Amino acid sequence: MLGTLPNELIAQIVNYLDHKPDLCALHSASRRLHAVSWPAFGACCFSTVRTDLSKDSMIKLEGIANHQQLRHFVRDLHILWVFRDQPLGRGNFWPRDNAGRVQFDSPSVIALNDLLVNKLINCRSFHVENYVGAIHTTDIQHPEWGLSNLSPSDAVAVLFSIIARAQLPVEAFRINLKENLASYRLPPSGPQEESFRNAWASHLQQLHLSWLLRRDDAFQRALDLVTTATCLKKLCLQWPELSSSMTTAPSGLLQGFLAAENLPRLTHFKLMAPQDMSRITISELLFRLKDSLVFLHFVHVGLRSGTWKEILSDLHGNFPRLEYLTIHNCLEGLQRKGVFFCPFLEHPVMPALGGFELVQLRYGEWEGVSGVRYVGKDMDSALDLMGISIYGTGGHPIGRRAANGVMHPRVKTRFELSDEDLF
Repeated sequence: MLGTLPNELIAQIVNYLDHKPDLCALHSASRRLHAVSWPAFGACCFSTVRTDLSKDSMIKLEGIANHQQLRHFVRDLHILWVFRDQPLGRGNFWPRDNAGRVQFDSPSVIALNDLLVNKLINCRSFHVENYVGAIHTTDIQHPEWGLSNLSPSDAVAVLFSIIARAQLPVEAFRINLKENLASYRLPPSGPQEESFRNAWASHLQQLHLSWLLRRDDAFQRALDLVTTATCLKKLCLQWPELSSSMTTAPSGLLQGFLAAENLPRLTHFKLMAPQDMSRITISELLFRLKDSLVFLHFVHVGLRSGTWKEILSDLHGNFPRLEYLTIHNCLEGLQRKGVFFCPFLEHPVMPALGGFELVQLRYGEWEGVSGVRYVGKDMDSALDLMGISIYGTGGHPIGRRAANGVMHPRVKTRFELSDEDLF
């Protein structure tokens, strides 16, 4: 049946296949379907390439880069550390200087530079991710973390050096670590180097920073990465705090943004995980973005001073372009009381206003609305409704008792659109 259709119609059908195994099966069915489905197959299977920079992984990356057709589909390079006993870069040689930094003129770095500059010419998005957690030693001569391996911070440093050396027009960069960013492994000048600043400032559109933030050199690097990206549109700051020594660092970072002479005109801003934040600091930062902000998301954010109701009031009438707002699993007060929106469940205005999604949090047999998202043009009316529905509690939410484990029909277990879809 499919073989009787014209190529143009088959191509349209193929574009609706978002399940990779189905697309691969269709791609392998016949020579004709192989040719017709090639663009969709390449975009689905090769737009993001994952590597751990090991010798075997680099050989596979070179194979894709040397393929005259496949290499044009690659948009994102994802450097991922998954297993502790399989460190990044294993099998390759990564010589270091006396300070412990990878030497950026080494053959391994030059080879990666050549792939990104001359062959993977559409790959301008980079992601360094650590699934494992903190490295137990900082001794670069240790057998596990010596000249034949890389730490996640080393991987960030290698990419920064390539951006600076080749003036690579990077469009998106994501650092997602379960440890501190080891600034002593980064290039000494970093974002202050003119060649890096030129490439970073003129092209970067999206930035996601996530590591265990402390008031150290990496703290200043985070400030510089944001404030020097003059074309930046989408920013996500995720600062998990695991000890009291890190408590003030995220708040201090936002204060650093406030002190900056120029901030990029962000359209998307997402703040995740920091605690002990100040409502005044958050609101003052948002006011500097009020003319450009379209998406605003707060997830697991705790206020030390002020309330979320006050932040909603600050937003009202002052953000003409704001159309997406999420508040989910947030806290307030010194006792870190959970913030809920349970009155939404019975409010008569919500169905007429539309655009709302509610997310459930269960306390035994009680259910409460711990997250709310509004998407729409009538943001001020939505803010009014959020303001009269929000409250903090140190105990159970005041939502209705769940009957036989069945949720309230208006409440879901998660938002319909993921953060990745929105950002």
